[in-house]
Amino acid sequence: MKTKNLIFLIDLSGSMASKAQAVNLCMNNIYSSVFPEIINQSSEDVEYLFKAIGFSSRFKDFVSEIVSEQNIKDLHTWKDLKEDQFNGSTPTGAAILKVVNDFNSKSRGEPNNLPALIVLISDGEANGENPTYEEVIHDAETSRDLGSLKYCYANRVAIAIDPTSESERQLRLFGKISSKMKAEGLDSYFDVSNDYAEKLVKILEMVTIRGSLL
Repeated sequence: MKTKNLIFLIDLSGSMASKAQAVNLCMNNIYSSVFPEIINQSSEDVEYLFKAIGFSSRFKDFVSEIVSEQNIKDLHTWKDLKEDQFNGSTPTGAAILKVVNDFNSKSRGEPNNLPALIVLISDGEANGENPTYEEVIHDAETSRDLGSLKYCYANRVAIAIDPTSESERQLRLFGKISSKMKAEGLDSYFDVSNDYAEKLVKILEMVTIRGSLL
């Protein structure tokens, strides 16, 4: 059995409070449309494990688990986030570092693991505590430890909600997909400020299903 991890990093900073509805719409679409499609189209020997992590300066170590790791077959309803769950600054670097450290803490004997899919949902510039966004990405992409290697091999998609020009630049820096997926017209950055629901579902379906084969 092969395993593909689907890790969602959700910005729970104060600036996202007014966009809580957009975040919930995004996640409800993923639960109701993307996951069933992945299950229907994927190979029987691939297990998809989903986890959602929130990040904000108000949390200890800047991150808090929203949904514990579960097989997507066991996920049925997204529990909507409330506006009062969004406050604090935006320590995006710490959230990415959490993923790298989690990769490091897992067993090294995972030969059947497929490259993970990491999805970052945010609206603005990273402005939290150290480490900075750029430092974490640079260190992860240049280090040779197991967690960094798994991060580098992962497909990474940034979903922007009402971004500024600077936050768009930072989110594009996060994104990374294979050259084969790019050749099929996929992108690692998506702006959901406008009419996005159907496009978002399609992009995530293609990145997960086809990404498991690339």
